[in-house]
Amino acid sequence: MKTYINSRPFFYCFLALLFAIAVTRYVFDLSIQHIVLLVSVLVGVIATLICFKKFFILFLILATMLFGGCWYFVGINIYQIENFDGAVMVSGRLSDDVEYGEGETTFLLKDVSVNGKSVKNVDLTIEGTGRNLNVGDVIEFETELDDVNLFSLGSFNLTYYRNKIGYTAKVDIADVNVISYDIKLVEKFRLRVKELLNENMSADDSATAYAILFGYTNDIDNETYNSYRDAGILHLLAVSGLNVTFLISLIGFILKLFKVNRWTNFITCFIVLIIYAYLCSFAPSILRAGIMGIIFLACQLSGRCYDSLNTLGVAGILVLVTSPLFAFDIGFLMSYFCVMGIVLLSPILSSFLKKIFPKFVADSLAVSISATVAILPFLALMYSELNLLSFFTNILAVPLFSIAYPFLCVAVLICLIFPFMGFTLTLCGYIFTLVNLIAQFFAQTSLSFRLSPIVVSNSAFSYLIIFSMSKFFMVSARGKVVSFVSLASPLLVTACVFAFVPMCSSGVLYAYTRDNSFAVLTNSQKETLILDATWSYSDVNNALILVNAYDVVGNVQVNNVFSSSSQEFLNISNYSHIDITNREGTEILSFDTDYYLGDFRLRYVTYEENLVGLEVGFDDILVLRTASDLTGEEISYISTLPYDLILTELSSEYFLSTQSGVLSTEKESAFNDGYMFLSVKNLV
Repeated sequence: MKTYINSRPFFYCFLALLFAIAVTRYVFDLSIQHIVLLVSVLVGVIATLICFKKFFILFLILATMLFGGCWYFVGINIYQIENFDGAVMVSGRLSDDVEYGEGETTFLLKDVSVNGKSVKNVDLTIEGTGRNLNVGDVIEFETELDDVNLFSLGSFNLTYYRNKIGYTAKVDIADVNVISYDIKLVEKFRLRVKELLNENMSADDSATAYAILFGYTNDIDNETYNSYRDAGILHLLAVSGLNVTFLISLIGFILKLFKVNRWTNFITCFIVLIIYAYLCSFAPSILRAGIMGIIFLACQLSGRCYDSLNTLGVAGILVLVTSPLFAFDIGFLMSYFCVMGIVLLSPILSSFLKKIFPKFVADSLAVSISATVAILPFLALMYSELNLLSFFTNILAVPLFSIAYPFLCVAVLICLIFPFMGFTLTLCGYIFTLVNLIAQFFAQTSLSFRLSPIVVSNSAFSYLIIFSMSKFFMVSARGKVVSFVSLASPLLVTACVFAFVPMCSSGVLYAYTRDNSFAVLTNSQKETLILDATWSYSDVNNALILVNAYDVVGNVQVNNVFSSSSQEFLNISNYSHIDITNREGTEILSFDTDYYLGDFRLRYVTYEENLVGLEVGFDDILVLRTASDLTGEEISYISTLPYDLILTELSSEYFLSTQSGVLSTEKESAFNDGYMFLSVKNLV
């Protein structure tokens, strides 16, 4: 008990580093919610450690948090990209990260140079058919590059960050010149494995097997992916701890047959894990699992005790130091908090469930429930639904996976050497077919409930409860009470403040009928702009209305907004509005000139002196409402602009080249009269 906190310094430093990086962005954006959270956490931690006279660990945690705040800006600056105006000459190599669509193919272009200068990777869409481009082709073409935004609509674009993508581009296949061929050994290996899987399995089973081996889900169709997600077993498609555990066990079993010594076993497993992480492109989940696996083997080799939490902390620190912005990666967070939940909660739940179920069922249920509870805030953020049967789905699917994965690894290695042994992969495919059927069955159940986004302070409070309940909180009963009160009090006060004091966050609400639509934009200053989205330049008396309302968890409090057809504004107090045109259609606002309504910035956007839309800027967010009857050239121009959201009456397929989200009233099927809400999204 005397080593109360010092026994796991790496784990606490990891949490401090993660918290500091994640909060810094919002604190410097003056987010009241995150400022209050930061102060609450600091007060709780300082009070607890002073109470126990742990001044060194207090200094260590505060120093780590200060480092994390600075390291966030280092990560942002490292990812800075150079802007290129107009058409540029691009050359690069087509990697095997490819996605095939109808009439177009999207490649991850690596080893890129623009006008002879090396830059970050490009997410390249090649349109057209008639020519075959192969992985490894070094190509060149002339096009315009669109800069990517790591943070768009308040979300972190993890695909861009993981793949070091700095630009997106679109080019016609006729304009692409192949200048050489340079396929990498790792790409050749993955392509050969994919070829073997396609030859000996069905398309669905092949895509699932490839995802389980390397973490690439591009080939999995939406129906299968959604089935895994809704059934609560999507984690099986991510290369993580299960894969590493089975891989180490498999290698250990084989080496044991040859009676090798401990050093040979450690070095062999170490090399295999490094190679496997390389094959999986060093995804965050495989890095975490690989580092923990290596430390586990090192503990076995040295005869020392393996501490799960400290090891988790070491893995997290190493990843965040090399890639600090992974602190915003939901996949990274879910991977680490899932393990933390299993370590902290599963022993308690398992001892309770063993009184009801057999040991195997109790242990499996305990692990599944612990992992789900730990990642509940992230599930609410990503999927909004939780299938209550997912705990039982995992009991069925995970054992099958534990059979299929080692079998798959061995079968792939055998078929790489002896291709005529492909029937082994076919047998393995039957297991994946069974897992797919289980996923489809449980995904169709109605035993699910909708999750609401959980306030970040409440999440911190829940993790505090989890930790205080665990056996890892090694203090006396009195010490637990003191620690719990010291840490929980400021967080509880914060939660009450957020519950009873309306907090405003940027948001977009879009609604439409068959003939009309409008958008409600809410900024962080509690101002709401209602944008009539059914206007063209010739419309009479189009208006923007600023309402002094506030937004609470995506629900904009505005009643009886207005009738566009009769130009009547009903039951709105404390509003002001500006007319875009007068009743004769004469322009009041000048083109390409900024106007302000509250903290909203407005301007007409033109292309070659023609009106193409109305731009609204607020809280570092850009929204464009397009004019009607745009030409193809004007649409192409808009698609290159860095808007976070585009509102249009045109079909959204015209804007596929843009990075922005597109909300459109033009749908394939008719919809009923009455407002249909397409999006209610918190942006920050």
